Amino acid sequence: MKAIEAGNLTKAKEELQKGTVLINDTQKVIKLANKSEFGWLTVQKYLGDDLADNESDAKKIKKAEKNASAKAKMLQDKKKKIQKQVSFAS
Repeated sequence: MKAIEAGNLTKAKEELQKGTVLINDTQKVIKLANKSEFGWLTVQKYLGDDLADNESDAKKIKKAEKNASAKAKMLQDKKKKIQKQVSFAS
């Protein structure tokens, strides 16, 4: 808004373009979370992978899915282990 108020239309357009990119990126990760079996865990791995910047999105998503699957399995195994411990203690 400051750029528009100052009459700097070039700066205003740049800011609008940045906002559009941000919205598009946000929509993309929401769609990925909705489509993925592992939901936001996949998005977390997708966004947190520094090495993936040089790969195509398809490879990034596949790797994120694999990592999310492994983490989901680890969390599930951990939960089962705790449940067994609680049942043995009873």
